[in-house]
Amino acid sequence: MPAAVADAARPARLWRDPVLAALAVAGVVLSAGYALDLGSARAQLLVTWLVMPFLDLLLFWMSRQVHRTLDLSPEARRFWRAVSAAGLIFAAGDLVQCATVLADPSLDRLEFHPAQTAAALLGVILVCGVALVIRPGAGRAASVCGSCSTPRS
Repeated sequence: MPAAVADAARPARLWRDPVLAALAVAGVVLSAGYALDLGSARAQLLVTWLVMPFLDLLLFWMSRQVHRTLDLSPEARRFWRAVSAAGLIFAAGDLVQCATVLADPSLDRLEFHPAQTAAALLGVILVCGVALVIRPGAGRAASVCGSCSTPRS
């Protein structure tokens, strides 16, 4: 049996990517903690806003990796650069929110800081705006996935 066929027949490892595996495990643990209502409302709020900036920076880093490592069309590169920039914008807003929560010990419920709200909106508008940009002369939206690229006109 040729090596390529043997490799294709071998089942894929479920946890090939250690970063995604760590994210999945952390997501399950955090979700279970919230679902079981562990800790006070204040503790849950602190955990949320202490974790969020790290997740935003991870979004930045992972989208930069996709942008740099895959052979992508210019449109797909533009999209992943926008996602990367949005990760930094989200991180800035979530850091403001984290500082606000840490500075006010009486805060035990979700109240968004205006800077956090503005950063979230700006990041989403950036990604959606870039995703909606139509490739010049093509008359349709560009593909942003490396494996689902469409033929060029």
